[in-house]
Amino acid sequence: LMKEEEYGMQAISVAQQVLALDEHNDEAWRIIGYAYEIMEMYDEAHAAYDKALAINPNNAGTLSQKAHAYDLQGKVVEAEQGYRAALAIDSSADQPRMGLARILAGRGELTQALAYYRTVAADSKNVRVRAEAAYSAGTLIAQTGERSEAIEYMRKAVAADAAYALAHVGLATQLFDQAIDEANTGTLQERNAVIDEAFNSLETAIALNPNQSAAYYQLGAQLAATGRLDASIQVFSRMEDIIPKDITLTAAEKTRLLKAMQAIEDKVRSL
Repeated sequence: LMKEEEYGMQAISVAQQVLALDEHNDEAWRIIGYAYEIMEMYDEAHAAYDKALAINPNNAGTLSQKAHAYDLQGKVVEAEQGYRAALAIDSSADQPRMGLARILAGRGELTQALAYYRTVAADSKNVRVRAEAAYSAGTLIAQTGERSEAIEYMRKAVAADAAYALAHVGLATQLFDQAIDEANTGTLQERNAVIDEAFNSLETAIALNPNQSAAYYQLGAQLAATGRLDASIQVFSRMEDIIPKDITLTAAEKTRLLKAMQAIEDKVRSL
């Protein structure tokens, strides 16, 4: 969290200068809240967001950001309430649509979640958000067994923002699963080409963001599946160091990913 703390303190310093000139500037309080949020100082973040909302209670951005902080804490009920409150003010806002979709998906309401993701992937003006939505849509579509459409959405995510590491992880995941699913179709050369693309996509993802847990999880899983067991264990060891500090994941997502990693690691160690 060293960089997050550095950026956060800089943002707080600038926002405090603004407040010295205008104590009723709700945007300055929102910025302070977000700065504390990225430093994982959630009590301070909520206090700052509350000050912003006391000045401007109808700011959809602040309501959504406060909901996001709850989301990161694993407080799903409070997060959903906040996202819905934000959408009641601005139904086209990206963050609450994405946040609400994630919560709906987490409790199995996939049709509603997918509808949000598809819409954001199509209409967001922010290329990173479009990529995130396309990635999330691809992940849910894969759960329905529509592998080709899932791959299509992952390629949309990469096309929208090639610097978005998770899009490459998603593409790798779907390509590798396709190669396993279709092991008895096509030629060996074709199957190996798909597997090679999957590994190359993970290499790109890790180069873009060496501190994102999902890439290491998928790499460890692929190495285990292709018989490179020692390499798999090494990758999972690295992942265990990274995941507690991965600010791209909610508390619930971290727990699920660690359980999935442990299941594969236990299987590898038993071989």
